[in-house]
Amino acid sequence: MGPDYADVARPLVNLDVSFEWTELYTQAVRQLKQRLIDFTTLQVPDTTKPFELYTDASGYSIGAVLEQDGKPIGFLIQVMNPTQQRYSIYDQELLALVIALDKWSHLLRVSKVTAYTDHQALTHLQRLQASKPLRGRTVRWLDFLAEFSDLQITYVQGARNQVADVLSRRPGLPNSCSHDTPSVPLMLATGQASAAPLSRGRPPNYRKLPGIRSRRPRRRSLPSAPSPPPPEPNPEPEHPTLTTKTPADPPDVRQWPQAYSKCPVFRVPYKAAVNQPGEALLIEFRNRQFTFRYVQPYLHIRVHGLWSICVPQFPEFLTQVLHSHHGHVTASHRGQKKTFAALSKHYYWPGIRAYTTACVESCAHCRASKSFNQRPAGLLQQLLIPSHRWAHVSLDFITDLPLTTTGHDSILVMADSLSKKAHFVPAKKSFTAADTVELLADRLIRYHGFPEVLISDRDPRFQSDLWQQLCHRFDVKRAMSSSYHPQSDGQTERLNRTLEQMFHTYIQSGEREWERLLSALELAYNTTSHSSTELSPFEVMTGENPFTAANLDIAGALAPTLTPPMTKHFRQLCDRAQSHIQKAKWQ
Repeated sequence: MGPDYADVARPLVNLDVSFEWTELYTQAVRQLKQRLIDFTTLQVPDTTKPFELYTDASGYSIGAVLEQDGKPIGFLIQVMNPTQQRYSIYDQELLALVIALDKWSHLLRVSKVTAYTDHQALTHLQRLQASKPLRGRTVRWLDFLAEFSDLQITYVQGARNQVADVLSRRPGLPNSCSHDTPSVPLMLATGQASAAPLSRGRPPNYRKLPGIRSRRPRRRSLPSAPSPPPPEPNPEPEHPTLTTKTPADPPDVRQWPQAYSKCPVFRVPYKAAVNQPGEALLIEFRNRQFTFRYVQPYLHIRVHGLWSICVPQFPEFLTQVLHSHHGHVTASHRGQKKTFAALSKHYYWPGIRAYTTACVESCAHCRASKSFNQRPAGLLQQLLIPSHRWAHVSLDFITDLPLTTTGHDSILVMADSLSKKAHFVPAKKSFTAADTVELLADRLIRYHGFPEVLISDRDPRFQSDLWQQLCHRFDVKRAMSSSYHPQSDGQTERLNRTLEQMFHTYIQSGEREWERLLSALELAYNTTSHSSTELSPFEVMTGENPFTAANLDIAGALAPTLTPPMTKHFRQLCDRAQSHIQKAKWQ
């Protein structure tokens, strides 16, 4: 029930005292009920039943979880020694399996066990036919695996192997070891590491949200140092805080001048610029000459030809800015590059890139809800790059969502292949082809006209006679993905996954309220820079991003720096988007 059980239950233990039932007692009962619901103990192993073993290796440590009937029996973390860190990925994944089996061999040698790994090559060990004699550690490991008479190695997608992956990437573990560092397992207790043979508890966010599938973070080895910043003033060695959470008491705009006067980084430029408001002054800053100006209440700096607002290096200011461009619902927990791109358009402080990268990497919501991307092997048949906006449109349904009060349980996703702009339309799974055509006319055609190509899967609605007649009548070409192969329309499937990740991040309770967030999430997606075009969908469509919640407080300060509408440059923007898409396809 937790170490503070006595404090929580104190209002309920005064049995011999007359009292009046108040909200305090109700709250105590609710807290105790919730703790009973959330409290998880380890399953007692039963050797007569099959076991499930999940393993993963991250490049510097391994993680594993042993389960039975979907309930955890134990968790394992072991840091690799320097020699093991130099193993190939195949050998590291096999090492994780061997160490996990050895740890629980007293249970697994006599029972049926299914070992799940996200490294598909390991599944071939069960039908290995070596063309030459095997030597060294591979032979020893195979001999060890042969001791488990009922072992089945099964491939599982990385997004479904999140627990072992999180254990292998647990924050605080060293990403390199000295030769003197022993390689010992770290058994996870509730919030602590111990050497106990069995752990009591679970990792944070272990299947925390029933009904919402959790996802793993981007798969890569953790870097030993942040990526180098762009050619701008060198970053500070450390920052006051690393967080993207909502600040408890965000600073008011009137507090910025006072913060500048106390900030050791911007104090000198502020004192020089505040006496000549609006004037551009050349001031020495961090051993270089930069142009500053003061527009009440913000200090601006000119970096790479653009005016940016200087952010005082105090926790409350950095947290406020990071939250508005990453954690806010209209920012939708963008990735590192997209968060930095959105942030650097309006703000500046030394080391902004390294700080943003560290914050996004440490964001608990992102780590719990996002997965990684990996291209499948084989030749790709790429779609043609459209010549103008909304010429090629992708359509897909996201179905089986919680039923809302308006009766919607699905989302129709419509996306432009050139600008990457998308519309998310509430729908019903029971919609017919006629209903879908009506949605298309109301939310797509009346705004963007008829497309040249409609890209979709082989949903019966998209293969109906009505749909064929519509496409024939208006000379719209249909491009359908292969059956049981959604990767054919990778853009829409990736967009669907992004939208699902947004929902996982922001819907902690009240799953039926997803429709209320749809408009805000659509705005967040369309104002975020796309990796293939290096522009946001709004920038490709209109030449600039609209104001969002992140810009409202600084709208007046940015007005002098904003460029006019770029209507005459739309053609250039389309050409630029096309060239970036072409480049992205060949990377």
